Amino acid sequence: MGEKSPLVDVNAMLVGMRFVESFGLKNLKLHINTLGDDESRDNYRLLLKDYFKPHLSSLCGDCQRRYEQNPLRILDCKVDRQHEALLNAPTLSQSLNQESKDYFNGVLSLLDELKVNYVVDQQLVRGLDYYTHTVFEVISEHADMGSQSTVFGGGRYDHLVENLGGPQLSSVGFGLGIERFILTLETEGIELSTPKILDVYGISLGQGVNVQMMKLVDQLRQAGLSSEMDVANRSLKAQFKSADRYQAQFILIMGEDELNQGIVQIKSSIDQSQVSLKWSEVIDYIKEKKEANHE
Repeated sequence: MGEKSPLVDVNAMLVGMRFVESFGLKNLKLHINTLGDDESRDNYRLLLKDYFKPHLSSLCGDCQRRYEQNPLRILDCKVDRQHEALLNAPTLSQSLNQESKDYFNGVLSLLDELKVNYVVDQQLVRGLDYYTHTVFEVISEHADMGSQSTVFGGGRYDHLVENLGGPQLSSVGFGLGIERFILTLETEGIELSTPKILDVYGISLGQGVNVQMMKLVDQLRQAGLSSEMDVANRSLKAQFKSADRYQAQFILIMGEDELNQGIVQIKSSIDQSQVSLKWSEVIDYIKEKKEANHE
């Protein structure tokens, strides 16, 4: 936020691409276009309205509604994607002023310098009113993705803050839907890694013990130790199963007797030892055990 430069736009694309690539995705292509500045887009809207007017009756209901609200959205229609009118529609590049052309050329030059594989997609509009200049989508080219192939998309949001009641402020970003991302991973046969081994799992026996166990778990988390606890008041056997599933290195066990004495039982899966400690001693004990195990 607050910066307007091709450097910022390209950086946003790279952040998103490197993130999804870090999971092992391979079949990705950056699609990019420009909507230009306000003047360029206003000119394009007028051009589109003149162009689509004689074709309106043969377009879908959504396109007819978009014609009045924002004709750019017609180009994004999934129903009429192969309609002759959409295939032959004028491109926004015909309406760009020189400032907009220079800005977009700056973005493309950076991508070329960085050797980023991209395609200029004249049909890419992302027609929401807060977009200006750069728009982009990263698309999976895997054959099994079908029409739901966009992994994430975004662009320059120079009117977003203003539309929400704030000042006029340049900004850029993207949105990534977790469901679409997982679908893309599954399509390429990529399995997400299993959760890391848990440091501590807390087992509490009795309704009155839960609050103190939660205090301990919270303190452990603040100390940088990954910690969970049972919150459903399940049986001792069920809670031990959960600890095993998490592969917890340490298990805290507390019943009414321990609560009254201000202690907790700590079982270590590292060396199978079990000790009773005061609550204030738990963090130091676990950290020392972990460090000794790494030596």
